[in-house]
Parts: sequence; C-alpha cells; structure tokens
Amino acid sequence: MIDRDQGRSLQKPWTEPLRRVGDSLFDNTKAASSIIGLGGLLTVLVAGEIFSPGFTRFWGYLTGQVVFVLLIVLLGEVVFARQGGFSWVTHLVALAACWADVLGNAAGFYRLFAEYDKITHFFGIAAVTSGAYDMLRALAVQGRLRLAPTARLWLSVVLGVAVGLGWEVYEFLADVVFRTVRVYGAWDTFHDIVFDALGALSAGTLLWVFERQASALAAGALDGQEVVALVTARPEEPLS
Repeated sequence: MIDRDQGRSLQKPWTEPLRRVGDSLFDNTKAASSIIGLGGLLTVLVAGEIFSPGFTRFWGYLTGQVVFVLLIVLLGEVVFARQGGFSWVTHLVALAACWADVLGNAAGFYRLFAEYDKITHFFGIAAVTSGAYDMLRALAVQGRLRLAPTARLWLSVVLGVAVGLGWEVYEFLADVVFRTVRVYGAWDTFHDIVFDALGALSAGTLLWVFERQASALAAGALDGQEVVALVTARPEEPLS
C-alpha cells in the first residue's frame, strides 16, 4: 500500500505546481467566499445573456472584469500563501466593487442615480489599495521589503489614488478619441477623485489598524509566555 508521501514522490514534476495551488486554496474560506461571490456574479451575467441577449451593452467587458478580479484574488492566495494570502478586506471590497459595477450597468443604476458611480469609485480603488497593502505586507514578512507599516500604508494609498487618476485620464481620452460620453465635467471628475481617495484611505487605514492590533497581540502573547516561564522555572533552570 502506498502512503500519501510515497504517492507524491511518484507524481510527475509538472503536477507539483498544481498540487501547491490546490493546497493553497483547499479549505481556504477567503478563496471560497470569492469563488462563490464572483462565481455567482458570472452566473448572473451568463444567464442574463442567454435568456435576454443584449441585456447590457457591456457584457463582454463586465464578464472579463469579473474573471480578471477572481483570478487576481486567487493568485494572491497562492503566491502569498505562507504570509496569509490576501486579507478579508481585499476579498470583500473587490466583491463589492464587481457587484456594484455589474448592477450599475445591467440594472441601470448608473442611469437612475446620478451619483451611483461614486460607489464603484470608492470600492474599486479601495480594492486596489487593500490589495497593494497586502502585497507590501507579504513582501515585508518575506524580508524582501524594508518598510514600516505606516510607510506601507501611504505607499498603498498613493498607488490606489494613482490608479484612480489614471482611470480619469483614460475616460477623458476615450471621449476625445472614440466620442464616448464618460466625463460629465470638471466637477464630476473632482468628485470621482475625492471618492477614489476616500476609498484608498479607508481600506489602507483599516488594514494598517488590523496589522498594528495583530502585532500588539503577538507582543502580548510573547510577554505572557515570558511571565509563565519566569513563574514556572525551577531555580536551577536558567531563563534563555
């Protein structure tokens, strides 16, 4: 009878990366939540196109966007598995951003509510920022990046806002080149950037606070262990 370890040794080399991916995602509640949430959104998009073709003009774009986000969050869980993967914050805000954008287009919320796009700006840039913070944290844990948590906070916020600004430039160029109607004046653009910044600051600050709390708890646990060792050690036992 071949045990599990012997079975692994008989596997072909190309199966090892697949096994590692499976090990990283198996019994991973964050990955499962994103698969269910974004998979459900894909189901809505596919079913909508089957039963009501053309129900949204941006079906291809929305479907591709959801698939891309799902692949990114799952890739984060695999690549940074030893550092805990992406945070719950990243998974949840990415899920919220995708659902908000699909509903805005498919359900017509962008047309019905003038300020609805501020929701997607907030959650979209929050997802970018939290993902950036998680990656910077993982690199710091690996020892490949020497930045304090506060520095990583501001760097992730700057990256998030930069993506928001880049999106505004893209919308302006699309209006000029392709005659689309994405920009509704300087005041609307200003509000978009404000909500981009609010989303970036909210997500980055939340993760920064969580990291500080985790560090404080870890330090407290170490102090507690030292106290226990001091109380329980025998007189002839040196404390190391």
